[in-house]
Amino acid sequence: MDSEDLVKEFEKAQGIINDYGSILEKAFVMPYGAPASLLPYTKEEIKKAIKMAVLILKKVEPDPQKTIEQLKICYVQLANFIADDDAAVAAKAHDALNAGDPSKLTPAETQQALDGVEQISQELKVLSQEFEDYVSSLG
Repeated sequence: MDSEDLVKEFEKAQGIINDYGSILEKAFVMPYGAPASLLPYTKEEIKKAIKMAVLILKKVEPDPQKTIEQLKICYVQLANFIADDDAAVAAKAHDALNAGDPSKLTPAETQQALDGVEQISQELKVLSQEFEDYVSSLG
C-alpha cells in the first residue's frame, strides 16, 4: 500500500470512527444497552476502521499510545450495542430502577434485562482481548 492509498484508507476509517463517536455520545445515557440500529455502520465495519486507524497510527506516529487507548475504548464500547428489542427492555429496566419501582417489569423482562447485562459484560471482555491481541500482533 503506497502512501496515497494509506491516506485514503485512514480518511475513510476516520470518517467511520467519527460517525460512530457521535453515536457513542448519544448512547452514553443508555447504560444497560443501546439499540444496534443506532450504529451508523455494522459492528464489523467499525471494528475494521478502528483497526485500520491503529495500524496507521503505529506506522506514522512516534507515540500513538494515548490515541490507541482511546480507540480501544471505542472498540470495546461496541458491546453496548445490542438487539433493538433487548435495548427496549433494557431502557424499561433502567427507567424502573431510576423510579425506584422494579415492579414495572414483568419477571420475564427482568430476566431479559439481566441476561442482556451479562451478555454485554461478556462481550466487553471478548472485545477487549480481541483489541489487545490485534495491537500486540502489530509489534
